[in-house]
Amino acid sequence: MRIKAIKVFCLILFCFFAFISYLLRPTLFGFDSYAHLNLIKYGFDGPLLNAPVANLVFGLFPDSLLFVKFFMLLSAILCIVAIFSIVAKFYGERLAWISTFILIGFSPVVLFAFGEFENELLAYPCILWSIYFLLNSKWLYSLICACYGLLFWKWIYYLTWMQQFGSRVIETNLFSGVLNLWFLLPFVVGIVFLKKKNKWLAVLGLFSVGLWLWNGKFVVFLLPFLALSIANAWDLLKRCENVRKYLLILAFFGIIGWNVTYFISSPNDSDWLVVSTAINASKDRNIALNPDLGWEYWITYKTGKTDFKFQQLYKETDFNTPTIWVTSNDSNCELILNKDEGVRLKRIYYCK
Repeated sequence: MRIKAIKVFCLILFCFFAFISYLLRPTLFGFDSYAHLNLIKYGFDGPLLNAPVANLVFGLFPDSLLFVKFFMLLSAILCIVAIFSIVAKFYGERLAWISTFILIGFSPVVLFAFGEFENELLAYPCILWSIYFLLNSKWLYSLICACYGLLFWKWIYYLTWMQQFGSRVIETNLFSGVLNLWFLLPFVVGIVFLKKKNKWLAVLGLFSVGLWLWNGKFVVFLLPFLALSIANAWDLLKRCENVRKYLLILAFFGIIGWNVTYFISSPNDSDWLVVSTAINASKDRNIALNPDLGWEYWITYKTGKTDFKFQQLYKETDFNTPTIWVTSNDSNCELILNKDEGVRLKRIYYCK
C-alpha cells in the first residue's frame, strides 16, 4: 500500500513534534551518547571497536551537536514511517495513525530507544524497513536492508551468548526486556491474535518477543508487531468508544510526559557540576581521576584529548595510589562532593 506524499509529510511533521525533546535538550542523553560523540569530536574510540563500520560512518560526521540531534531525529522518523507503513498494509491508514500514536504515547521505550546517540541509530531504520519488505514479499530488498543493519550493529557483541550473562549493562542482560517494556505488555500479549490477519505476523511477532526477552537492544524488532497488535486491539474495541477516547487522551499526555522526562534526564546540570568538580579536584591535586563506568565519557567530553588521564578504566578501583574517585558507592576516603538525588547518588572522593 503506497502512502501519498502529503500524508508522509504529515507523518514526518507528527514525528518532529513527538520527538521534539531531541532538539530541545541542550545536551545529549545518557552515557553512551557521549562515547560516540567523543569519537566524532576527539577520535576517542576505546570500547567502540566492536562496531567498526558504524565508527567509520560517525568519523565522517561534522563536529556539530545540532547535526547529531537532527541525525537522531531522522533515524526516529525513518523508523516510525516504516512502522506506519507496515500497519497501513494490514489495517489501513486510519488504524496506522492511531496505532503509531498510541505506540509512542504509551511507552517511553520508543522515545528513548531512538534518543541515545549510538551505532544502533544507523541500524534501526535498516532493520525496520527490512521487516517491511519481508512482509511485502520483497525478499531481495529485505535481505539488503538486513545486511546493512547488521553492518552497523555491534554484531559480535550482541549476538554472543556469553555476553548476555557476563555483561554489566542492564540492556544486554537476559530478560531485561521485561523491565524495559512493561508499559506495553498488554499489547505484547495481543500479538498472538495477529494470526487472524496473517499467520506469519504472529510467528514473526512471537520471534521478536523472544529476541526482546533475550536482549533489550532488540526492542526494534518488536515495535512493528506491537503497533500491529495495537491496531488489532483497536479494531476489537469498536463497541467501546469511551475506552478508545481515553486511550487516545492517555497517549497524548504520554507523548508530552516522555518528552519532559527525556528533556530533564541525565546528564543534567547536577551531573555537569559533578564532572567539573572532579576535573578541578584532579587538576588541583595533580592526580588521576577514577570514574565509575560511564562517567569517563562525560569527563572526556569536557576535557578533550589532552594529557588528562584516567586511572583503571573498566577495572577494579586501585587505591594504592592517590586518586579522585567519582562514584555512587560509600567509601572511607575524604568526601569532596555528595549529591543525594533520591535513588541516584553522586559522590566524589579523594583517596590518598
